[in-house]
Amino acid sequence: MHATRYPIPAVLILSLLLGCAPAGAADFYVSANLGKGRKGTKDAPIKDIGNVLKDLAAGDTIHVAQGVYTGMSDAGWVTIEVPVKIIGGYDDTFSKRDPWGEHQTVLSGDNKSANYKNEIRLRIDLSKFNREKKMEFHRAGKPTAYEVVVDGIIVDNTGRNRYTDDKKLKIVRKANPKSGENPTPDGPGLSVMAPLFGTATVQNCVVVNCAPTEGALTVTGNEGSKVTVKNNLVVNNTGVGLFCRTAFNPTADKDVAEFEVANNTVLFTEKYDAFGGINGHAFKLDAAVKLNAQFNVFAFSDQAGVFNAAKSKVKKLTLANNLVCANQLADMVEIDTKMPVKEWEDNAQELSRESEGNVGTLFKVPVAADWLGVYMARNIIDRNAAEADVKAEKTRINEWRSILGLPLQAADLNVDSDVWLPQLPLDQALKAGEQMYLEKYGCKKP
Repeated sequence: MHATRYPIPAVLILSLLLGCAPAGAADFYVSANLGKGRKGTKDAPIKDIGNVLKDLAAGDTIHVAQGVYTGMSDAGWVTIEVPVKIIGGYDDTFSKRDPWGEHQTVLSGDNKSANYKNEIRLRIDLSKFNREKKMEFHRAGKPTAYEVVVDGIIVDNTGRNRYTDDKKLKIVRKANPKSGENPTPDGPGLSVMAPLFGTATVQNCVVVNCAPTEGALTVTGNEGSKVTVKNNLVVNNTGVGLFCRTAFNPTADKDVAEFEVANNTVLFTEKYDAFGGINGHAFKLDAAVKLNAQFNVFAFSDQAGVFNAAKSKVKKLTLANNLVCANQLADMVEIDTKMPVKEWEDNAQELSRESEGNVGTLFKVPVAADWLGVYMARNIIDRNAAEADVKAEKTRINEWRSILGLPLQAADLNVDSDVWLPQLPLDQALKAGEQMYLEKYGCKKP
């Protein structure tokens, strides 16, 4: 039996135009271990998400079983252009779910594949869909309520990255044509766009070992959209850990994208490279979003825990009851002002009056000491100090080492580092998000 899409009865057309959810939705099933053919049913699943792209329509659901997925023909990427639900973490019978435990759905790739492409590993890009639907919305007088969900997906870019050697301690951003090695991907691991006047939910996902310039996990709002980002783990990435942005630039405080960001853990976010100053922030905010962020962890970043570099274009921006600490540059950068978390309530001009209860309590991360030792051995260059040929003995990196129970070290300011984005094994990454910190902050195993 094929994944069936039933025609929409004529009697439902009016209700669709008046704003009900799309009818005629289909379910597709994907299994790396058992998939074969194009049926996509529970009894005859397909092998990869990429194999179903031509059959997808708005409102469909993709159920993805346990296994490591390297993309259709090992391409290592997939882009979906209609609003769908993607649910991972099933066993091969699709009767049980344990996305961070026994039944992990891991999206990765093969850097040496002939079909490799330097693209986002999983992207839901509704740019074209939203443009086409905008005219439909105007004709109907009320938008159809489309929905996007990504739940229980793990993106681990280890297999897609190029490293200097088998120890996987340092990424290389350029290709090696002689060996057939491709460059390390510099885009997000997971990027999700909300539909116009619809909803988008990203929950119970993991993004690890990605090397973008900006958001390892990027979630984009749109006109009239409501976005929920909750219980995700984003650990050991470059650029920005979690980026909440919008594709809608409002001229007034109306139909602005609204974000609820709750109980996410974002740790170990590195700059794009050792010497450059590009990003290295745990959480970045766009200027044109309404946002409420509570009970998140934004910690151990090369630069800022929260980066809010532009004056807000809307009235509501609330960060309350978050754990923000051990960030090298500042806990928050607001436009050009750097401040520790204890000053937010008094000095953060872009935050709402409800932005209270944020704390900077230090904590230990339960990953292996040998990996932490390697990570803390990175040479994080202060450009100004390096150019002045200054040698620094008292450094923030030593503060981190002290927090994590590692011995202190002297620091020299070379123009490179022998370690950059060292691979964090997935089992270790999951330990960092298994339990909330201080009993209430961050994610936990779903």
